[in-house]
Amino acid sequence: MMTTIIPKLPMRSKETTRNYYVQLGFEASANDFEGYLMMKNGYSF
Repeated sequence: MMTTIIPKLPMRSKETTRNYYVQLGFEASANDFEGYLMMKNGYSF
């Protein structure tokens, strides 16, 4: 049974996308990979 969903969404600007999701209540993850932005919403997986 699937218990976690991790979407991969396109983005043009990592900084702009990070700021948008922070305004929605997400936190930036400590992991930093080129071409990927990892955000947390308070739930651990």
